[in-house]
Amino acid sequence: MVALAFAERYPERVASLYTVSAADRAHPMAIAWHSIQRRIVRFAIECGRPAEGLQLARAVGLSLYRSAEEFAARFAAPAHRAADRFVFPVEGYLFADGAAGCRFRAESFLCLSESLDLHQVDAGRIFVPTTAVAVREDQLVPLADVRALVARMSSGQLREISSIHGHDAYLREPEQLRAILASLMGCGS
Repeated sequence: MVALAFAERYPERVASLYTVSAADRAHPMAIAWHSIQRRIVRFAIECGRPAEGLQLARAVGLSLYRSAEEFAARFAAPAHRAADRFVFPVEGYLFADGAAGCRFRAESFLCLSESLDLHQVDAGRIFVPTTAVAVREDQLVPLADVRALVARMSSGQLREISSIHGHDAYLREPEQLRAILASLMGCGS
């Protein structure tokens, strides 16, 4: 998203562009999820418990970054009884990783989240050759949004990949992404 905005604003400083899971504007569904996360964090701040709010907001985010197929494969085991409640296998993933979000200030999270939702560029003003990679299973930046971005560009091309890691494919699919980048740089794969 930053690269798209930079290319729009400073075209003379960009020779070509390579993006992964980025569109010219946030999808309304992503804004909806982010809004829920921000509401959780603001409520937690008001209650004097910002770290817990960040943990819950992060858990919401983690539930969206990956695909339904991955969750089904990883967390299909039945719940087990612990003390006075049932614990589902997915909870360990959501809340163990959710604790990592507590390293950040709640106000920083809110600012970053809002900046993601306010992101908007005019794709028609990006004139450099652009390769946009979209992940078919990405819930946050849907394939259709990246296709629409490329269609509005004067020199854009779309590369699609498939990954059960959904939006996190940019972190979890180095081989697929390396092959695309290598072909763009004329290095083969």
